[in-house]
Amino acid sequence: MKKWLAAFVLTVCMVLSTFANIGVVFAEERTATLVVVGDSERGAILCPKKVEFNEGATAFDVLNEAFPNKLVYSGTGDMLYLTGIDGLVAGEKYKQSYWALETNNEMAMVGVGGYQVKNGDIIAMRFIEDWNAMPTDTLKEQLKKISECDLSLLEPVKEPPTTPDPGTTPKEVDTNKAIADAAAYLLRDGINSEWEAIGLLRSGAVISNDVKASYIEQLKDNVQNKRMQGGKLAKTILAINAVGSDPTKFVNQNLVEKLYNDQTLADVYAYSAALLALDSRKYDIPAGAFWSREKLVDAILSQQRAEGGWGTDADTNSMMLIALAPYSEKPEVAKAQEKTLKFLQSMQGIDGGFDQNANSTALVLTALSIMGINPTDAEWTKEANVIENLVTFQQTDGGFKWQHTSEASDALSSEQALYALVQYTYFVQEKGSIFDWSSEPINTPETPNEPTIPEPSQPPVPETPEISVPTETVNKPVPSEMKTAEPVKEKVKQTLPDTALFDTVFWSSLAAGFVLIMTAVLVWRRII
Repeated sequence: MKKWLAAFVLTVCMVLSTFANIGVVFAEERTATLVVVGDSERGAILCPKKVEFNEGATAFDVLNEAFPNKLVYSGTGDMLYLTGIDGLVAGEKYKQSYWALETNNEMAMVGVGGYQVKNGDIIAMRFIEDWNAMPTDTLKEQLKKISECDLSLLEPVKEPPTTPDPGTTPKEVDTNKAIADAAAYLLRDGINSEWEAIGLLRSGAVISNDVKASYIEQLKDNVQNKRMQGGKLAKTILAINAVGSDPTKFVNQNLVEKLYNDQTLADVYAYSAALLALDSRKYDIPAGAFWSREKLVDAILSQQRAEGGWGTDADTNSMMLIALAPYSEKPEVAKAQEKTLKFLQSMQGIDGGFDQNANSTALVLTALSIMGINPTDAEWTKEANVIENLVTFQQTDGGFKWQHTSEASDALSSEQALYALVQYTYFVQEKGSIFDWSSEPINTPETPNEPTIPEPSQPPVPETPEISVPTETVNKPVPSEMKTAEPVKEKVKQTLPDTALFDTVFWSSLAAGFVLIMTAVLVWRRII
């Protein structure tokens, strides 16, 4: 009897172990829509197509999977410049051409190496033949004209409206606490980006010399070893100012001179970032420079849409308002600002936020505060105002998540929320822009200032936060000598999805379980 019972228990355990990993059958499948549009001759290189990707994959990873050995690029990560897809290379036939990345029918704020793909995304690469003549057609409009592609996949997945419960929307926001908590969240991993550096160093947080020195070394390495141009160059100048160093004498380079002579600036994102950087210490620009402040302002204004905005998203419009803020006395600028503010007001949700995410809401808060507009005024208040909406995205760990439906805090949302809240405190204290260091001393890169600890009698006073000016939103053309693809950052390993059909763990468990069951059956038969 004991042997029979032992055999029975052994058999049951073996059966259960076989299916221990059956949960992988229900693993979520991550898919995005990929589309590639070439020049007027090639037309649609890849019609909208559903593609699978792994968690953490970038837009480059998805492209590389779809076009193996057919991409031309240089650099890695955020500094990856894509210049060729399937034989169509920027700068060859069309000297002022480049590949532009769009995500969910909007111009991306980062390059292909920096954009992490999310489930349901629409990833589009569009070939721009002349950066001085940007296309006005949307992706769908262009495809209708040049192809017979099925366009049903080009409708982005809409998140359901997420109006916060009025009972949970704070009516009095403790901005000092929100700033301190966000800074503590970001500092857990040191300083890792230009905007993060600006927000943290303006926040009043206590930052050790070691952390500052480490980030300065990172800036030095970037300047010495990576391509510095366009939006990346402008952001680097802002970050160097944030740490108290001199971008006109940084590792023996005059980055400001390089910026006002940079002929790769080709879109409103780069124009706005450059203008912000040149104004950060009110740098003198010689008469013979390729760019002047007036030329940059005119370039931004020339691309404003008739209905009042730059694009249809709150982010782009807010970034333009931030860059143009010092030029409000110009009639043409004032007129453009008025149209854009009305456009943003029409976009504000009933919950007080914008585009149902923390990043867009933070950028609007930054723009209003820099322009001297009170974001808590009635004209910017629905069921809640802009600030009240923004803090609903802050989590118990101090960080901010992108959307209310997002699973956790992330660095990008947190850094943007941080500098937006700091800029708001600057507005309240009438301290101007967080991007203006013109009245502050310059230190040597090797000897960062000791951290300033606020007096106990006063709450920490944020310093000038930063504005989320998009990093290179497009992949700028690179010289022909860079056309040979060099190794990119280690590509996210493209493995088959964890489903019942492809999961190796499942099949190995099943095979082992089968062997064990057969063994148990033989033992059973021998006992009885």
